[in-house]
Amino acid sequence: MILTGFPLMLQNAEIPSSIPIPGDDWEVVTVLPRNQPERELFTKHLNCSDGLKPIYALHSVKKKTILGCAKNVIVNVREFCIEFNTRGVQEKYDARRTSNIPGLTSYINASEGYLLWDCFETYGGIPSPKEREKDINHLKSENAEQKQTIRALQQNVTDMMRESAEQKQTIRALQEVTEKNNLIVFQILFAVSVILNFGFLIAFFVFKKLGFIQFDIRCKTKSTDTQDHTDRCNDQSNSQDQLLDNVVQRNEDSNLQAFTCTLSGTRDVPDTLSRNGGTTPF
Repeated sequence: MILTGFPLMLQNAEIPSSIPIPGDDWEVVTVLPRNQPERELFTKHLNCSDGLKPIYALHSVKKKTILGCAKNVIVNVREFCIEFNTRGVQEKYDARRTSNIPGLTSYINASEGYLLWDCFETYGGIPSPKEREKDINHLKSENAEQKQTIRALQQNVTDMMRESAEQKQTIRALQEVTEKNNLIVFQILFAVSVILNFGFLIAFFVFKKLGFIQFDIRCKTKSTDTQDHTDRCNDQSNSQDQLLDNVVQRNEDSNLQAFTCTLSGTRDVPDTLSRNGGTTPF
């Protein structure tokens, strides 16, 4: 008697995370090999030992295709797919075959399980060729859009580089115009300066020729002589005043001396009177 309900119940039931599930330590794959050389190429990284072989099988609970090392047992695939569970690789009774693959016998080695593409597409999450073609076309479309975006970006970069080159050329042209304008302004200022200098010199010689410059010089010389004469007069006046002051001072000193002498003679009158018998000598 084959029990088909228990695996289905186990698949639909929630399993606590603390309980290890067979196949969780196996590698989840989304691509199947198409022949023996591809199988060896896709599984050489497993380095299976102790008589174990690389085997593709369905997960016992999840809708996944897994790859790992297990015993290469013989399984009946005439009606059911294969899975890996606690007892190793065996028939998965809740996963019936959906296609008859030409050349595939009812009993195969577990290592040949990769040939059951109908099982892995239906129960293991492996995309079918049509789905792969659809995915490929979608990727091609995205790739075409990305290429178009890249071309647009490249065109934008090219346009920006061309605009940058044009701006640099415009800046160089403006710099050249500015330098020319500065040179012209300098030349104009230099010419105006030269003209003004020559004009001043010409005016100077003309005025000198006409006598305006000499008149001004004479006037200035006369004015200078007058100032010198005034200064000399002031000096002479000051000398005369000083001399007059000296004379006045001398006169005052003489008068004071004479007055002193008079006073001195007056003090001597009684003595004289007494000597002359009381008569005044005057």
